[in-house]
Amino acid sequence: MAYAFLKRLGIEDVNHGGFGGKWLGRGEELDVVTPINGKRIASIRQCTAEDYEKTARRFLG
Repeated sequence: MAYAFLKRLGIEDVNHGGFGGKWLGRGEELDVVTPINGKRIASIRQCTAEDYEKTARRFLG
């Protein structure tokens, strides 16, 4: 990981991109970069349509 302080915040090298009572995301990885120098900070695993539907069903009943 490029920035050690992120580890102290609980941010991993690859993180789940959605929350529906628990963190989830089984889609493609998306790199997050700093606008200062374009250096990669971490990645987010995006949610799939199935992840979204599962979360919506949980909260809508």
